Amino acid sequence: MAEPILLELLKKHQSGRRRGIALADLTAVSAQRPDVLRLVTYGAAALDHARQTGSGVVLRKLQNLRPELARFKQDPHVRNLDT
Repeated sequence: MAEPILLELLKKHQSGRRRGIALADLTAVSAQRPDVLRLVTYGAAALDHARQTGSGVVLRKLQNLRPELARFKQDPHVRNLDT
């Protein structure tokens, strides 16, 4: 249920932190589905955003997802994202 709201937030001009948080939350939603393609896509976008902005908040949100990623470790893209 959260995905449409988060996607709508991305369409609007958001501050750096809000955009990064929305991307990290979309990564979490994708992990719960499970939707590996979206998980990797949103996760990589959130990670890139955190690197560009230096946002520790977004980085922590992504680090907190690591236990969720464990069940997808067989996928090389998820392993790369986790690394």
